[in-house]
Amino acid sequence: MRTKHFILFQLVFLLLLASCHSDKKQEGNLYPLTIHVDNIDDAEDIEVTKDKYIKSFRCIQLETDTTVLIGSVIKVLYEDNRIYITDRNGKNVFIFDGEGNFINKIYRYGQGPEEYTYVRDIFYDSREKTINLLAHGGSSKTKIMAFDADGKELLKQTPIDLYLHEAMKSDEGFLICNSQQSVNDSSAFNRLTVFSEDFKKLYDAVPILPQWRNQGGGPAELHKSKDGKIYCCPDNTRDVYEVTRDSAFLKYRFDFGKYNFPDEYNNPERIREKPMGHVMALRDFYETENYIASVFLFNGQEHLSLYNKATAETETYSLSDNPILPEFRFGFFCGISNNRLISELSPASVLGNLENPNLSKKEIEEYKKHLKEQFKKPLHEDDNPILCIYEFAFQ
Repeated sequence: MRTKHFILFQLVFLLLLASCHSDKKQEGNLYPLTIHVDNIDDAEDIEVTKDKYIKSFRCIQLETDTTVLIGSVIKVLYEDNRIYITDRNGKNVFIFDGEGNFINKIYRYGQGPEEYTYVRDIFYDSREKTINLLAHGGSSKTKIMAFDADGKELLKQTPIDLYLHEAMKSDEGFLICNSQQSVNDSSAFNRLTVFSEDFKKLYDAVPILPQWRNQGGGPAELHKSKDGKIYCCPDNTRDVYEVTRDSAFLKYRFDFGKYNFPDEYNNPERIREKPMGHVMALRDFYETENYIASVFLFNGQEHLSLYNKATAETETYSLSDNPILPEFRFGFFCGISNNRLISELSPASVLGNLENPNLSKKEIEEYKKHLKEQFKKPLHEDDNPILCIYEFAFQ
């Protein structure tokens, strides 16, 4: 009898020990972590951070000729000394080298088996060294077209029987597809569908808010961080999910205090009544070893928020003026790619400062000097957009 009691005691003790160990493990990895952004009112321009957070800055003139004319830039990827750009036209993918020299244009518009009617998204596969188009066309709802890094050869196509707005390949090789708010039967009201390397479905995740089902897609929600991790920031939320091979779990939640978007307006019927002075969602998310960078829209102006993991403090900056060059605007925010914050400037706006009546002759001469320092070739108003590359200094 004593032996049985002793064995029972040991089993209970081991269960309690395991429970305590589990509690400690959960306590050490407590998610979701709330990131408080409470200094929006006092946000200074990013210019003040140039010695603290900006390692380097440069302007890239994208080569222009009659066959390479980019409209409004929608997405920019900076990968392996290649710049990939999609514009609002939805028919082209433009490829340049890191100096802005034109390499190729992917244009396969049509109804044929190796053609598309619209390019919805692009992503880079770091393992295969391919540029991939998430395109509409053909017999499938969506297909992924994989090209070599210079976009000159179509290597393979994969049809996907889902309505998709985004896709991204992890460094491990699994594929994340995002339907955003479009409901697919197989996804059971979830926005993400994750596939293995051989395109076997692994799981669905991240619920679509009931009031937003089938309301169309919003801004980009999938983001890749410096260590290759994939995150999903659903529109109309303040949530950030980490997407792994096995699951997607809520990891961070942003709290903008009095500027959190009111829940009563978060539906298609009332969204147009939305009061000014609130943050609806994140426009970009990027994580490094020591920092979390996020971009959000507030009162019509993009803001950059930097969360220090060691101190749990957040600093917020307005993306308006250029952090390096006087009289330059920050430009139109394009995204964060490989530790680089990227914006777009139109040559017309840059040249417009030469006629700025608020600048003195001395300031205009100084401005001309900066133009010569930054641009290798003469600027023309109808040139392709200028990319502004801000490399982060933090790790």
